[in-house]
Amino acid sequence: MSTRSSFSPVTQILESGPASASPEERVTEEHFNNLHASSVTYRDLLIFEERLKLNMIRLKKRQQKYEAFLGSLVVVIAYCAFATFYQPSEHHSIIMFSALRQPLVRATAAKRLSRAFSAYSPNHNAVAPTSPKLEYLLTETRGRVAVVTLHRPKALNALCNGLFVELNQVLREFDDNKDIGAIVITGSERAFAAGADIKEMKDRGFIENYAEDFLGHWTQITKIRKPTIAAVNGFALGGGCELAMMCDIIYAGDKAVFGQPEIKLGTIPGAGGTQRLVRAIGKSKAMEMCLTGSVNLTAEEAERAGLVSRVYPADQVVDEAIKTAEKIGNLSLPIVQMVKDAINQSFEVPLSGGLTFERRLFHSTFASKDQKEGMAAFAEKRKANFTHN
Repeated sequence: MSTRSSFSPVTQILESGPASASPEERVTEEHFNNLHASSVTYRDLLIFEERLKLNMIRLKKRQQKYEAFLGSLVVVIAYCAFATFYQPSEHHSIIMFSALRQPLVRATAAKRLSRAFSAYSPNHNAVAPTSPKLEYLLTETRGRVAVVTLHRPKALNALCNGLFVELNQVLREFDDNKDIGAIVITGSERAFAAGADIKEMKDRGFIENYAEDFLGHWTQITKIRKPTIAAVNGFALGGGCELAMMCDIIYAGDKAVFGQPEIKLGTIPGAGGTQRLVRAIGKSKAMEMCLTGSVNLTAEEAERAGLVSRVYPADQVVDEAIKTAEKIGNLSLPIVQMVKDAINQSFEVPLSGGLTFERRLFHSTFASKDQKEGMAAFAEKRKANFTHN
């Protein structure tokens, strides 16, 4: 959410002063020039400074009142518009109109409006980003779970460079946050991500792509050490399908569609579509999808093929992904990371090397306090209290 500029239209109107403003409230350049033209003392300057401060305070209060009134007016208009298409519950009606009871609190109406609208947005769990740097994402935390929502609704969450820059930044922050144990990535009910932003890449050349390692930063998500769960609704095509496959677990809404249509654009998948897909569903099916560009998988087909773990109704898939993330997040974080490392290693080394890697990690768990606590809790028939040590 971008921060409000101090030179907003409301501020400019107020600083120009309404017709009814008193002479004391109109501090103009002419006053300042007249002051310099005359013989003034230090005391005169102090008086002028105090008067200027007083006028700024008055203008600030007036701006707050105007902004609160405009915000409340927006709430009323928006609520009437939404009531035409939806039947809001009493709870959401209270949220909407409670903003009207705080006329002097700056931006209260706007914040409550956003919170109320989120109940009717495609992903009702999402909230506005708190960082002014985020343009393409919404983020929130639920206990030890972080939820990241792709948010380019007009472009069906098309994956652009700016989106991945923000996504990598946010994921690194959550990965470094000791209070977060797992991460859910989702989109809207209409589209998880409908593909890459073709307008952004259509005019690029080979040398430019090769020199910059174009799309190389897309795969940074695979370097996140905490478990990631993709909650997919709607279209997951091209880069959207590749992004979902970069996550550790995929849950799909019953209307989800997975596909790799790049060949129809005269190119090939560039972020794992020919590599991760074949490991997930096998060579024949991956060949059919990538070579035709028109054979897509429904949610049920993707589950049968092994691409996704579970299928849920579209309005429940995000909540179910969060439930799973909560279960994982409440386990021992170091041990969870070892499990993730061991499974990912199986894609990189022969079976014998993977087995050795797994066994060494197993041995190392016995140096952790959580292993001692977990086995003691099992023997004593009580719930383990993991401390992530």
